[in-house]
Amino acid sequence: MVGWKQYFKICGTIFGIILFLQFLGLGIFFSVLGDPITGPILISISFIPIIIFISLGIRNWVKTRKEIKPKQVRIQRPKPERLTQEEAHKYITGARAKRPSTSPKPDVKIGIRTISSEVKQWVLTPEKGLSLESETDLGKREEAFQLNEIGLGLQQQGKKEQAEEYFQKAIELYPEFAIAYGNLGGLYVLTGNFNEAVRYYLKAISLDNSNISFHTGIAAAYTYTRQFEKAERELAIAEEINPDNMAFIMNKGSLLYTSQKHKESAEYHEKILSSGKIQATDYQRQAMCNYRLAYAYANLKKAQKAIEIADEFLEKSYIKANKQLMAMFIQTKVKALQSKKKYNSAIELLKEKLILDPANLIYLTELADTLQMAKKYQEAISIYEKVLPYHPNPTQIQRIIVHLESQL
Repeated sequence: MVGWKQYFKICGTIFGIILFLQFLGLGIFFSVLGDPITGPILISISFIPIIIFISLGIRNWVKTRKEIKPKQVRIQRPKPERLTQEEAHKYITGARAKRPSTSPKPDVKIGIRTISSEVKQWVLTPEKGLSLESETDLGKREEAFQLNEIGLGLQQQGKKEQAEEYFQKAIELYPEFAIAYGNLGGLYVLTGNFNEAVRYYLKAISLDNSNISFHTGIAAAYTYTRQFEKAERELAIAEEINPDNMAFIMNKGSLLYTSQKHKESAEYHEKILSSGKIQATDYQRQAMCNYRLAYAYANLKKAQKAIEIADEFLEKSYIKANKQLMAMFIQTKVKALQSKKKYNSAIELLKEKLILDPANLIYLTELADTLQMAKKYQEAISIYEKVLPYHPNPTQIQRIIVHLESQL
């Protein structure tokens, strides 16, 4: 449908054309009659509508070419949702995990001051079964949150005793702070205080049964103390929560490895490594899974596979730079050589490594065991005597020494 503006434009155009033709015709007519004044004037007047149309056209073209700035509309951003305690912890740990490992560790106090307001909002949201009676309670929860974060920062810096103090202070201020109990449990696992780790993890689970890190953490503590059934139970709960959780994946592998379930361990680690769940750039976990797989192969009389894995990883630069990982793969290769009864090769390998690292307890213990298998009892006794003061189970070593002395 044509609008009234367009209608007038069309009519104006037609009228202008008529005027142009009329004046042009009259001008030509008078010029033919020989009128030297009227004819040229009328012809000149006939071009006025054309000039007007051209001017209007240019004006419209210029107008359309101008940049018209859009109106600035102020968008009202929605307020961030309040986070629960667990969500806040996940936010912070996720941000921490994304920080490159080569970057310097931030100052703990600065880190606390720069925590986003969204993360802090969990202190404004009472958890299930809790009620805030006053602003004082609210302040205590926020302070507990900050103390917990300082504790995590100190733990990352290797200051475990100070970290423990801050976790304890956080719990004192806010006794229902599940994350702080869990962090304290994790700290005790790192320091080898497994009984305390279990105690604090159980408290954390009683406050928040849905946090997978509590179940994987206590499973690790149970595994270290050889309470395998309890570890399996906790890992089953963790698997229900998130079967792709990396802590669950690694702790389940640790349980199978520690409990000496070699066949299950081999199948599990083969599956994990082939699934691609562990990224190729995750060197630590890649190395650990391959070590456990090689160890299982060595005990399943698949010595050649174990040796191949060990040799492959012993050539990697990050393994060479890590004494602990190197010792683990050397140990696996030695186990494989022992299963093939290549005792002399194993002894040579261990002696070669002991030149560079003479106090390595793994190398010394494996050397003593291999010498015993090779029936070189006197040499084995001398090595066991070196191991005795540092071995976690000196009674067992003493019994071996007594037994070997009886064989001389």
